[in-house]
Amino acid sequence: AATKTVTTALAAINLITEELDHSNFNSGNTLSTDLKNYLENETGKIIEIAKTIKNKVVVLGNGQLHALALEGALKFKETSTMETEAYPIREYLHGPIQSLDQDSTVILLHLPGEEIDQVVEQLQKQTESIIRIGLEESDEIRISSVSDLNIPAIFVLPLQLMANYKSVSLGLDPDHPKHLTKVVR
Repeated sequence: AATKTVTTALAAINLITEELDHSNFNSGNTLSTDLKNYLENETGKIIEIAKTIKNKVVVLGNGQLHALALEGALKFKETSTMETEAYPIREYLHGPIQSLDQDSTVILLHLPGEEIDQVVEQLQKQTESIIRIGLEESDEIRISSVSDLNIPAIFVLPLQLMANYKSVSLGLDPDHPKHLTKVVR
């Protein structure tokens, strides 16, 4: 499902950005450590959370996190054959929320300072299954403090892991999706 490709692309973007902005040159050296630490410390928790994901998945995120929301939704679709959607957070409240129900899980990607409390209240009216991924103590999946350049690569990791482990919990093989074929050889 090309998870390594996405993570590698994010790492490459990180390194290119550092090369262009010499003031931030140390964060690339921390990316592999940040990813390794995250995997070592959070995988067990993510396996348990993945088991609770409902049949439909909505992934929400703003700005750079919207691109990751799209990636996360795609991974769930590819590996678990689940119905998925991805939207910017507030845009979701203007129509698409109509299809949200108790058989849905919302995964909400957010950064500090984003006003999400009212959004979460709206979502809770439709589903109890909301997984917040962020840097705050109250988030179900907490990302440790990382440099701004490392945020995309770290935020995509729990999405990929949840999609993988949800697939496994359904008896599917995430490494060999049934209808997925390589386009590039």
